Amino acid sequence: VDLIEADEPLTAAAEKLQTGQARSMIVLRDGQLTGLLTLENVQEFALIQAALKNNLNYDKMEAPYEMSRV
Repeated sequence: VDLIEADEPLTAAAEKLQTGQARSMIVLRDGQLTGLLTLENVQEFALIQAALKNNLNYDKMEAPYEMSRV
């Protein structure tokens, strides 16, 4: 069983999960069970982060100029 501390970078865990070195990882915080991490969780997190980033970029875009009526 692979263990990871909650404050460790996600990249190390994601690499183990992606390469098949681990199917899931137990997440600990101060030695207490906090959660279970799977490759599916990491992929969902990445999709959500990408969607949020795209939404933020969309919100920062200026509104298109309206064409004046002739």
